[in-house]
Formats: sequence, C-alpha cells, structure tokens
Amino acid sequence: MDHNRFDDLTRTLATTTSRRQFLQALGGSLLAVLVPGQVLAKNRDCAKFCKAVFGADTPAASQCTSDAAHGTGLCTQCGSANPSSICCTRNASGYCSGYSDAHCPCNASQCLTCDSTNGTCVSSCGSGQTCCNGTCTDLSSDPNNCGTCGNVCSTGTCQSGGCICFGLNTECTNVSQCCPSEKGTVLCSSRDTSRACGPIPQEVCCIQGGGNCTSECDCCGGLVCRDGRCLTS
Repeated sequence: MDHNRFDDLTRTLATTTSRRQFLQALGGSLLAVLVPGQVLAKNRDCAKFCKAVFGADTPAASQCTSDAAHGTGLCTQCGSANPSSICCTRNASGYCSGYSDAHCPCNASQCLTCDSTNGTCVSSCGSGQTCCNGTCTDLSSDPNNCGTCGNVCSTGTCQSGGCICFGLNTECTNVSQCCPSEKGTVLCSSRDTSRACGPIPQEVCCIQGGGNCTSECDCCGGLVCRDGRCLTS
C-alpha cells in the first residue's frame, strides 16, 4: 500500500463514527490491495455512471463517485442500470438535479414509472386498473386476468370479474362465448345481420320456458336454467 493510500485510509478510519462505517472503509481499502485491477475498473465504471447521471464536475457526481469508492451509494445500488432510467428530479439539461433524491429505476414489473417532477415511483395504471405481470389491465373484463391476475377464461368471456358464457339465441362474436351443451355442439352462427349462439344444423337443444334443462344453453331466448327448469330468472 503506497503512502498516499495509507494516509487516506488513516484519515478515513479516524473520522468514522460507527462500526459499520469502519468496516466499510477498511474493507474497501483491503480490497484495493488484494484486487487493485478490479477495484480500479469498478471505480472507473462508477465515475462514468455518476457523470452520466448527474453531469460532469457537479457536486452530486463527486459525491456519487466518492460513495462508490467506499462501496456505498447510487452506483453500488444500481450501477448496472441505464443512467437515463434512474428516477430523480431532472434539470433543464436532463441530468438528475440532486444526489439525495436519486433512486434506482422504478420496478416495471409492478407497473411503476418515474415521476420526474418529484423523483418518485408512481403507478402507471389508470383508475380501475390492476397491475398483472407488468401490464395494467381491467380485471372486470380481461379474459386473461378475470377477477384476479392469471385467471384465464378458457371458455366464454369476462364480465364483472367473472368468466361467463352465453346461452342460445344470445349475440356473440366467437364460439368461445357460447355455453357448451350436452345436447348439441353450439356455434356462433349468423342470424340476419348479427351472430348468435345456436346449435349446429340438425341438432336441437333449445327448450322453451318451463322445460327440463341441464345448462343455460338448453334454454331459449335468454332463459336461465334453475333447478333443472328453463326460467326467466
């Protein structure tokens, strides 16, 4: 260890105020002796990072570089991040305006984005939306996240947070919206100018009001199957 490095270490250890600070300072200096090439490379990388985040020859960049040399601070926490993704309040030049309010990039997997006006991470989801695996969605209508994240409607559609399918003679856009039927294969077939759930030709599974049923698809005209009978509600 050269005289200058030893003097720096002595001054640092003399001014430390806690055991943790003492160990950080001592550990950083010993590491510099054992693996000087790696330490110098890391310090150079952090100096570039700090300059890119705060601008050259700024107090914030100097503090950032100094902390990195002691194994603390912004570069140690998130030096592998793109400098432009650091969350902070930015000045007119696009640099972070202060060191204390700069943070690592906001967690996109939680749908968080940076509010550059105050340097805080805020949700990117709108009113009524929920974050599911990094995507904002409406759980009341998303067939891939119906009611809860990851709840996929294998048949039917998502309405009011539940997976439902449509009975016969109900308007549809694809066959997955139509209820399966034990008495016939249901299609989303053309009906005049619209499309509606109905059985394939030669298969009849539509039961009038009061008739016996096993599912909604057995009942005609929007009737529901309750206690084995086609009823209005």
